Parts: sequence; structure tokens; C-alpha cells
Amino acid sequence: MNAEAEPPTTADREIGRRITYFREDVGLTRAELAEQLGADEELVEAWEEGKVITYASDIDRLCHVLDIQPNDLLIPDLQ
Repeated sequence: MNAEAEPPTTADREIGRRITYFREDVGLTRAELAEQLGADEELVEAWEEGKVITYASDIDRLCHVLDIQPNDLLIPDLQ
């Protein structure tokens, strides 16, 4: 799902903040989100904390599970 070749940016940290917001909004724990994505809970934690880059394929899967649009994660202040 993720390669750790490049360090995360401020944008990655902001996307992580939004992942947390929308995950909590639908009432999922990190473990539950990870299970629905078929990922490790540690990866969800790393996304939310902006420690790893969130790629387009990850965002697509996250949006499907969280029932949001990609712009909800990628464009600031849409909420």
C-alpha cells in the first residue's frame, strides 16, 4: 500500500488529520478501519499521524470505506 521512500510532507500530515476526523465521524476505531481496508492498524495510525505518504490508491480505498469524496481529504476546509 505505501512505500516509505520519501518523507511525508505537511500535506500528508493534514490528510492524516482529515482521515482521523472522518474515521471518528463514522464511528470507526483504527482497528475497525484497518480491518475494512485489509490493512494493518499500524498503517492506519501512520497515515493519521502523517508518518507515511498516503497514495492515490490508498485515498480511493479510504474514501470508499469512509463514504466520502477524495476532495474531502485533499482540499482544505471543505467541512
